[in-house]
Amino acid sequence: MSEFDRRSVQNFDWVFFLLIAILLTFGLINLMSAAAAGVEGGTSNVVRRHMLVMGAAVVVMLLTASIDYRHAERFAPLIFIGSLLLLGLTLILGEVTRGAQAWLLSGGSFQPSEFSKVALV
Repeated sequence: MSEFDRRSVQNFDWVFFLLIAILLTFGLINLMSAAAAGVEGGTSNVVRRHMLVMGAAVVVMLLTASIDYRHAERFAPLIFIGSLLLLGLTLILGEVTRGAQAWLLSGGSFQPSEFSKVALV
């Protein structure tokens, strides 16, 4: 194991990871309960899709946790400006959903405000 890998494992916040795993498990149990009560698309489709998204989120979390945040500092101004541009684009091209113009359509749909939260941190 390289020195970078050892430091990543040693400094990893395992308690935080365990708490996230517990929250994900409770969320999955609640979804299964709601799906059994008649959510559209059947129980297995909804739960399977949610588990896929959960797995992808855990992978992204682990990859992000393994990167030293100081390497991203030099890109902070670009990330911030990019998030501002996306927010401005939302005002111009944003899709109105339930009275809020918060979504951009690009293949799928996403909320630029979610990226802006990360950019501000």
